[in-house]
This record gives sequence, structure tokens and C-alpha cells, in this order.
Amino acid sequence: MERKLATVVSHPRAGTHFLMNTLAENFGYISAPWIDFDAWGNMFAMETIINHYENMLKNPNIRRNTIKSHYEVHFYIHIFDVLFSATDFFYIYRDEDAILRSYRKHLLGRHKTVLVPRVKTDKEFENTEPVGELLRYQAYQYPTMRARVQAHIRDWLTIPTKEQRDRIIYVRYEDLNDHFEDVVGEIARRLGYPVPNVIKRPSKGAWHVN
Repeated sequence: MERKLATVVSHPRAGTHFLMNTLAENFGYISAPWIDFDAWGNMFAMETIINHYENMLKNPNIRRNTIKSHYEVHFYIHIFDVLFSATDFFYIYRDEDAILRSYRKHLLGRHKTVLVPRVKTDKEFENTEPVGELLRYQAYQYPTMRARVQAHIRDWLTIPTKEQRDRIIYVRYEDLNDHFEDVVGEIARRLGYPVPNVIKRPSKGAWHVN
């Protein structure tokens, strides 16, 4: 069976690299360097997305490199049926309070970024409006960061077409963290791969590289 590309999607700070490294450790993907969906250009142009996937499939040097994306489902919804032949989609999600706390700390450290929400408390952050670099992941504007997180997760989990939902491999961060071997086994089943003889949990900060 020819390996498909692997696309890992999440709201930022939902466990993206935990899942990417898990795929690398147990199924032969590469988590560093990953392919950054952000760098592909105009994500509002569907042909741009399709062309990049087609080009990756033709390049044996990067076929195993994981594609990382934080974009909402609206960027994919009309081309899923084309993309499913090229890539397996994984969506990892997490408790929204944990995402918001982690995201605020992460953005405060982005000293070179001109425009991100810069507030003093988690409560202020969850109630502030998304601005600046955050907007590139959104198809719509939201009144608050909490509403943004909620919409990202809800819309990926409730894709209207059941046939499309069934093609997404959903991973809850808390399940991956607390029941690691069981989740890896389920991922293997969904991919059609044998369960690894030794299931490896990635160490924090480790990357599976070329």
C-alpha cells in the first residue's frame, strides 16, 4: 500500500507537535522538518492547496514529512474529496481553557510579531478579539478568542457530511496523553497499518528528523 501524505490540523496549542511526533515515532513519518501549510501562499484559493498536495505527492524526498496546519475547516471543506486521495487528515483538539492559557503565554513570547493580543491575564485574553497574525487561520471574524477556539473545534468535529467526517482521524489530546498506547493502536487501525510491536511515546521537545 502506497503511503499517503499526513496532514495534522489543530487550533494552535492543542497538541499539534505531540501528535506529529507520535506519528513519526510509530509510523515512519517525519516531524522535523515539517511542511508548514502557512507557507503555501493564498489559502483562500482552492487551486493553491490542491496544487501543493499534488506537487508533494510527486516528490519522494518530502512525502513522509508531516504537513502542519492551524486553518479552520472552511479552507478545506469544498476540496476534501480531492484531497482525501492524497493525504490522511488528523485533527487534534484539547480542552479550550488549556488552549487559551497556553496560547496567551506563547503569543507573549513572540517579541518580533507586531500585532497579536497582548493582555495581562487569561481572562482578558479569552475575551479579546483576534487580531493581526491570528487572522490568517480564520475564514470569519469572532468577537472573542474563546469564540474562535470554540468555532475551530466545533466546525472540525461537526463537518456536515458524514462520509467526510469518517475520513478524518480525530484525536483528543487528553486521550493521547492519558491512554497513549490505545490511541496509537486506533490510529494504526484507521491507517491500515499493523500496531507497532513497541509503541514509542515521544519525549518532550524531541523531533523525528530526516
